[in-house]
Amino acid sequence: MFSYSQVRSPTDDYHVSSPIEIQKAIGCFNTAIWRGRLYRLWLSLQHQQTTLFDLTTIANQCKMINCHSLGCISISIHEIKGSEGRCLDFDKAFFSFDRT
Repeated sequence: MFSYSQVRSPTDDYHVSSPIEIQKAIGCFNTAIWRGRLYRLWLSLQHQQTTLFDLTTIANQCKMINCHSLGCISISIHEIKGSEGRCLDFDKAFFSFDRT
């Protein structure tokens, strides 16, 4: 978890945000980390995969018969099932894996 002293050193002269705003941001970040941990614990108790699928692994394992592009489209974050190169950074609900 992070604290205010880790973000702002006492010798900092450049203040972008007030200490209260930084404390709120740190609180939100720490809450998201704990929600992610609880979410992954819940999925593991249900014997479900917690990570996103890796696109390169799936492409190597599956035979692609046809492939086409739809261009740029908007989709819901809940529809995303995998990632290309970032599958170990976030879980299925896009909670960050804390590597501390």
